[in-house]
Amino acid sequence: AAPLNGVTRDELMAAAIFASDARSADPLDSALADEVRVDPRTTATLVEDVPYDARSRFAARRWRLDEHETYAMKGALEPVVALVPEDVASAARRENDRLAADGMRVLAVAAAVDGDPLRLLGLIAFRDALRPDAPAALAECRSASVKVTMITGDHPATARAIARAAGFGDDAERVVTGDDLVAVDAAQLPALVASARVFARTRPEQKLTIVRELRS
Repeated sequence: AAPLNGVTRDELMAAAIFASDARSADPLDSALADEVRVDPRTTATLVEDVPYDARSRFAARRWRLDEHETYAMKGALEPVVALVPEDVASAARRENDRLAADGMRVLAVAAAVDGDPLRLLGLIAFRDALRPDAPAALAECRSASVKVTMITGDHPATARAIARAAGFGDDAERVVTGDDLVAVDAAQLPALVASARVFARTRPEQKLTIVRELRS
C-alpha cells in the first residue's frame, strides 16, 4: 500500500474495500479483503453500484454509514487521477511508474464523503509473480522459431518489467498500448501488430483484434 497526501494505510485499505464487490471472485478483491481485520461494508448500506468495466477501467460504489455517505472508487491510474487536481495526479503518476517498473500491478483508490470533492487516497500494488517455468518455455519457443506475443491490460511499465523477466529481450523495450492501436488506421494496423511482441493497456476487444491480425 502507498498512501498519499497524509492518508493512513487503514483509510486507504478501507476505501479500496468500499469500492470492491463483496461477491467478486476476482483475486485482487480477495487479496484486498485479506488485508483488513474488519470489513467496513458489514455496517454500511449500499446505495449505488458501478461495476468494473473494461472501457472505464474502474469500479465505484456509494455507501451510507450512519448519517454519512461515502463514495469510493478504484481502478487503473489514468481514469482515477483524471478526476483529481493535477499536482496530486503528478505525484501519483511518479509513484505508479516506480511500482510498475518493478513489475507490480497497481490500483489507484479515491474517495469522497458527503459530496465533497473526490480525494486521491493512494495506490495499492500487487505482485502477480511470473511462473518459474515461463522463461524456459519462452526460450524453448524461440529456439523452435515460434514467435511469442504478450497481451495484457496492465500498465505499460508493468508489462515491460514482466516481459523482461520472462526473457523477451529487446522485444520487451517496445510496448504497444491500446491507445496506439486506436491511433493507427486500418491499413497500418497489420504492420504494427506484426512488428510488436508486447501489448499493454488493451481492452478485451483489442486483444481479439490482435489475435485476428496475428492469425491472418
